[in-house]
Amino acid sequence: MTFSGILFILLVIAFVAVLPIWSYSRRFTIGPLMIVALLIVLVMVLALIGLI
Repeated sequence: MTFSGILFILLVIAFVAVLPIWSYSRRFTIGPLMIVALLIVLVMVLALIGLI
């Protein structure tokens, strides 16, 4: 598995962890969710153009 694949899997796990369905994350605002979503998109774009 490549570095970008491992990074993508870790970011998906982080995305699930900050979803507001968990009891500890209900007090979070939309901020952490959007940050992780933007990181996922960034990694996908960089992987598609071949930089990582």
